[in-house]
Amino acid sequence: MTEEQIKLRSNYIGGSDAGAVLGISGYTSRLEMWMRKTGRMKAPDLSDNKAVEFGNFMEKPIARYYWEQHPTHIMLLEDEAKFNPNYPFMIANYDRVGIDESQQHYVLEIKNIGQRSAKYWQDEDNIPLQYLVQVYHYMIVGEFAYGVICAFIGGQDYKEYRIERDADIESMIIKAETEFYQYWQDNEQPPILETECQTSLMKSLNELYDSANVIDEVIEITDPSIEDLPYEIDDLKKEKKEIDKQILLKSNQLREAIGQSASAKVGEYWVNYKPQSTKRVDTKQLKEFYPHIAERVMAETITRILRINKKKEK
Repeated sequence: MTEEQIKLRSNYIGGSDAGAVLGISGYTSRLEMWMRKTGRMKAPDLSDNKAVEFGNFMEKPIARYYWEQHPTHIMLLEDEAKFNPNYPFMIANYDRVGIDESQQHYVLEIKNIGQRSAKYWQDEDNIPLQYLVQVYHYMIVGEFAYGVICAFIGGQDYKEYRIERDADIESMIIKAETEFYQYWQDNEQPPILETECQTSLMKSLNELYDSANVIDEVIEITDPSIEDLPYEIDDLKKEKKEIDKQILLKSNQLREAIGQSASAKVGEYWVNYKPQSTKRVDTKQLKEFYPHIAERVMAETITRILRINKKKEK
């Protein structure tokens, strides 16, 4: 998209925003999206992102290949923002619009899927939810008969996924986006959802409640739902410690079984046990032999750390 399109979309909820708004994005939390929309956080600069660059580059050849598979369809390039008067807070920038043999209009979403994400696109009944919701968002805005995702996967596979209209799903999306838009307009922070990206949520909370403005005071929290959290976290840490111990035990059993071999076939799995060389700066020696250089390259970062300690009885 052009800079003008990006600026325009920042005032609305777009198709690529829908996954975060619904709390099902693997990359962006609802809080991060809300902070972007309210001007508290800038959207990440993707101008030098190779995945985005290649995705844009591959859009035309993937679309051309799709068209070759469907020679009776008419393919339109839609490079203008589209709106629906029934849902004025929604915006859509379609990759392509198709017209099939029955003169039905449908939206085509083009995806260039990298090797790391290829495993999520093997099951035709389980398209990653955030992309599925993106297409439903477009179908709502454009009132299309159906949607199609065509995906070039891992540099060697190609798949098409037809997505039919579903009134219940669309109603849920409209409801969620309406609620989020209201939080945005009221400048009210949206509640946390269990399903949203917790890594993004943590980073967003750290930025929202930044270290520079921490108030040196102790507050008393009496909300029962919050009072239970330290106990629950403590129990989960104990469970994790035991699980980590079991993982290490079973990994060591595999190491012993493989011995001096580089790899092994174990049932349906390939297990590698190969030497791997890594290089890193020895900061201890750097400080000892070149203290003036160490001082110059040292960068200070201030981060708020959440530590939970049980109160000691007096």
